[in-house]
Amino acid sequence: MGGRDIELIDWINKAWNVFSQPCRTLINWFGEVTDYFEHRISNGCVEGLNNKLKVIKR
Repeated sequence: MGGRDIELIDWINKAWNVFSQPCRTLINWFGEVTDYFEHRISNGCVEGLNNKLKVIKR
């Protein structure tokens, strides 16, 4: 865990009372969220293509 990971965990702890559901989601996807900020790689292009294909199928 890097310093940024610890900062995110601290923020989650502070925000839990107000944003419990989003914080729960961040905890469940913690590895994926932090990996994105470390490597800046996402599957957004693939998701966009899948969405276009769904629209065409309708």
